[in-house]
Amino acid sequence: MVHIYKPEFVQHDGGSPIFSVDCHPDGTRMATAGGDQKVKVWNLASIKDRSVEGDPNVPQILATLSEHFNTVNCVRFSKNGQFLASGSTDTNVFLYEKRAGPGRAAFGSSDAPNVENWVSCQTLRGHLSDVIDIAWAPDDSMLASCSLDNLVIVWDPRTGQKVQTLKGHTSFVKGVAWDPIGKYLCSQADDKSVIVWRVDDWSVVSKITEPYQSSMGATFSLRLCWSPDGKAVTTCNSYKKPSHTASVLERGDWGSKFDFVGHKGPVVTVRFSPALFRPDVVGADGKKDKALAAASASAVPHTVIACGSQDCKMTVWATNRPKPVCIVKTCFTQSVVDTCWSPDGYSLIACSTDGSVAVFTFEPSELGVAMSEEETRAFLSSEYGDLRRRVGPILEDPSLLKFAPPPATTPVKSPLQPSRAAAIANGAPEANPVEKQPKRIAPQAVVAVAPAPETE
Repeated sequence: MVHIYKPEFVQHDGGSPIFSVDCHPDGTRMATAGGDQKVKVWNLASIKDRSVEGDPNVPQILATLSEHFNTVNCVRFSKNGQFLASGSTDTNVFLYEKRAGPGRAAFGSSDAPNVENWVSCQTLRGHLSDVIDIAWAPDDSMLASCSLDNLVIVWDPRTGQKVQTLKGHTSFVKGVAWDPIGKYLCSQADDKSVIVWRVDDWSVVSKITEPYQSSMGATFSLRLCWSPDGKAVTTCNSYKKPSHTASVLERGDWGSKFDFVGHKGPVVTVRFSPALFRPDVVGADGKKDKALAAASASAVPHTVIACGSQDCKMTVWATNRPKPVCIVKTCFTQSVVDTCWSPDGYSLIACSTDGSVAVFTFEPSELGVAMSEEETRAFLSSEYGDLRRRVGPILEDPSLLKFAPPPATTPVKSPLQPSRAAAIANGAPEANPVEKQPKRIAPQAVVAVAPAPETE
């Protein structure tokens, strides 16, 4: 059974709307962005463990960052957790770095002194209107931001300079997402389209419009997300009668073959759990079942995704079954605008414009057993080649794989300066690994949401 907790102390000044939430890669803290023009960093220990919530020796809030001078719309930690990026209606993107030593209170602020020392280290200026969404590249070497100026800008976080300005949308751009394999960047806009950009030369690979032609135009965000296995990107604000949906675009042909369904309002945010899962191996008696274990070992890994909607509801799906794992109906009184997952893949955190945050913790019996980092790395290598060591173009046509060059033995040097080499979580970024034709992992299409556990 899913466990739900709404920490009342997690709020922004005056009960301001919370527009974004993100979990630190080590699972110890989370950041929120609010209508009070602030970014707040919270201690997850006081949120996930009720026994220490009131302990005066366990701080609830770790830092309040007040550099923006308008509503903060999005926050995202870098993959290594050393940096935090925020995008705002003031058109700026700020980068913060966690440094040694105690934090300080901002001059003239009524906020308590910061426990952690998050320092503004870079200001990215280039957008002409509200920045709605931001996303770090898989190796932290680049940062993408999108705005109501119809643009996507790709930045070098080390220098603060633009890598590329992507012009292809004809209306407000409200979502960006990096391919976890590192080949593509996707963006979604109010022009009822999703554009897939090739990272090598920033050319347009595909512009998809069909799933979104009957969708509503007025949404706060369109926060699309790639599956952790790189097989597909799930998008927002599509509509297939009789419900609003989250349409899934498969890697390669970019066709929409199925949707996550059942919402009565536009889906404005989707977020995959970072883990790949296999079926649970515990039987009804609570003991490990050998038959289940054998079946799980040979099963294709599945993924888990949360969809948040303007109908104030959320659905959580596992892609190895046709029905939702959970439907959250009455937890929020206004739109769900952002979600994130803990690094272990079992805790979902969601925020709403009603100014609240909720934490949903699942069991392996509900989602499956999360694969270890070693298992995940081995699976991705079997699908796409050695992502750390291989150099050369990714080949989408499997028949061309036999002509692929042999793996390089020397990794590509990191573009980040030595003092920030830690900004790359999984080794230095590599140029275009060889990619095999992906094997589809997809839920069955359903006409309407079938009965599922309802969370009040």
